[in-house]
Amino acid sequence: MLEAISLRRNWRRSNTRVEIVANGTLAAVYLHENLIALVHLHASVLYLSSAGWRTRTTKSRLNALLERFNRSIYQCRGVWYWDTGMQFTDAPLQSILRDYERPTTRSDRKRDKNLFVA
Repeated sequence: MLEAISLRRNWRRSNTRVEIVANGTLAAVYLHENLIALVHLHASVLYLSSAGWRTRTTKSRLNALLERFNRSIYQCRGVWYWDTGMQFTDAPLQSILRDYERPTTRSDRKRDKNLFVA
């Protein structure tokens, strides 16, 4: 999974899949066909979600991605936490992915000064 992301290649093994999306901007990581992570390939940005499945396998895949950032997620009494002690919250991956895949126009750039378009 990590090698496929670093090589920017689509990949599938067993229950895990990596798909390069948004014109090569993101790597989408799926576990059992549930989107659990978006990795920005040109910046150090990682969006994570359990996709509603707070399982050992999901946490394992997310922690493999987080290792690059020297971060991790752990579980205590059924609740997920960041290594900082803050409770883990799922990112809205589908809407983030939709925003990256949406064509951007000049009028979008004028309206949203926080939107970066290369």
